[in-house]
Amino acid sequence: MISDPTESLLTVAAVMPTRLLGRDWWYAVVWTDHDCADFAYRHSSASPLYSDRDALADDLEMDGIPIDDEVGWAVNVDQARELLSLSMSRDEINVVINAWNGLDDLTKSLGVPLGFHGELANRAYDKLFWGLNLPSMTPPGKWFTPGWWPRELAKIDQVLRECGARVVSSVEPRQFESRRSLKTH
Repeated sequence: MISDPTESLLTVAAVMPTRLLGRDWWYAVVWTDHDCADFAYRHSSASPLYSDRDALADDLEMDGIPIDDEVGWAVNVDQARELLSLSMSRDEINVVINAWNGLDDLTKSLGVPLGFHGELANRAYDKLFWGLNLPSMTPPGKWFTPGWWPRELAKIDQVLRECGARVVSSVEPRQFESRRSLKTH
């Protein structure tokens, strides 16, 4: 069946709670019909990072984008940096790669790409990815345990530290108070 390109596509958002530089933040990843590339939501030209979840929900609602509470995951950059070690478990690797990917989403939405794509960064990311041992990628009975070099862990820490600072510096000085909280004052 050929679909009509003029039909409107279903657009939904996943709200991502984020811990970064000692503070709690929220951002939304938006996609259309679950088949298109996702991106970090930005209301007009504002930062994609919100200090108030309700303010993010209000902006999404104002733009007609529903929140899908069934998807989304926590992005904890602070915890990811603490977990970096020569013997990370699969769950710890998952926290680290979610932080890296979350920062990648945010920096792209700011028009400032992550910027870490050299041989060392690529090798470190590949080890994180393969260390997840995703069932669709890992042959039955096999298990990949990354062997880390200190330089690789230092590179991951640099990516998380510098990109986290870059993202937080994009936040406008005003607090993103929700319209709901303003109505109650």
